[in-house]
Amino acid sequence: MANGRHSPVPLLPSWVEAPTQAEGSIDPLGYSAKADEIAAKILPGVTVQTTRARYLSFLCWAVGKCGKKDREIDRWEIALSVGEYLRHGRSTECSYFGPNLLDRAQYRGSDGVPKQLHVQTARILYSGLLRSCGLITDNRELTPLGEKLADCFDKCTPKTLPATVAHCRKMPCLSQAGAIERRYLRQALIGQGTDRPPDSETRLKTFKSVGTLKWKRVWSGSHTDLIKLYLEESKPKDDVTADLVEAATFELHALPLTRLFLALYNNEQIPGVIPAHPRFLAFEIPREQPAMLAGVAAHLREAEKRRSLPVGLQTPITVGRLKDFVLERHREAKADDPWVDENWRQLRRNLMPAALPGVHAYRLSAFASLLVDIGEIRR
Repeated sequence: MANGRHSPVPLLPSWVEAPTQAEGSIDPLGYSAKADEIAAKILPGVTVQTTRARYLSFLCWAVGKCGKKDREIDRWEIALSVGEYLRHGRSTECSYFGPNLLDRAQYRGSDGVPKQLHVQTARILYSGLLRSCGLITDNRELTPLGEKLADCFDKCTPKTLPATVAHCRKMPCLSQAGAIERRYLRQALIGQGTDRPPDSETRLKTFKSVGTLKWKRVWSGSHTDLIKLYLEESKPKDDVTADLVEAATFELHALPLTRLFLALYNNEQIPGVIPAHPRFLAFEIPREQPAMLAGVAAHLREAEKRRSLPVGLQTPITVGRLKDFVLERHREAKADDPWVDENWRQLRRNLMPAALPGVHAYRLSAFASLLVDIGEIRR
């Protein structure tokens, strides 16, 4: 979910977004699992949807109030979203779930609170982060820290579920956590305090490794700014930096090969010659076939230099060998449901993503947004 100011660029490469025409992933070369593995390694519990820290407070409060009554928790979340819409509309300064849905619905103040708004509710999307932060147990019982956050949220929340849209304005704002609540959220997310959960320790290490100024750069600009800086380091200074360099160099050949597969799948004519002077295209998407092929070659040469060249793909690289390689990689990754046969004839149609894939954010932008919410980064 893109969040405007908090998410200046898409947080997922396009090829892992589910298409409207078919169910499941459209990751044709099977690279998304590796990307998720690296992301979980540096920012455990964080996902591309977990961008607002106060949803953790809300869910702790909702679990304390509603127990395991999921429908009731979701109704409270809808009231929270409606309240945010009344205050902020579609502004991205205080992002929340469902602004577009609420904008299209055109609810009046006297209307009843909608019974359903999101398919993927905060209760679902933040469940992993709640456990990772040590706020809730596997049995969905609040921990002592979760109870403290629930108490903070309770002080500014109506005692009964709002009956009308207008009454939802009484619900708390996601951007107005008090100092004590932010302290508890900080303890949960980056382990500042005693009794740190292991995942909080890991997130704290990542936070410190990157540094506040660079995190602010990610939040106000793009995650690619940080990845560019890390790629320039010949010798990573710590494990977190090494993981990010590994992530970025992995994509140096993953992304252009995926783009090449999508072009071939779309029956585009690929030039038969790889340019003699390939241009390095790590952070831009080529719009023309010669440029795309130059980018593929440049990325693969960079991968070879870093000794991360895919097994079985040797230099000198030819277009024919590239086509064979991406076909082999695809049919291995999608053995149960390939898009094409061994002769590139389409077996599954309408799977093209809306846009070519870009550099994976590795949850960096989402985490930067959380850091803003808890006061580690100033707006």
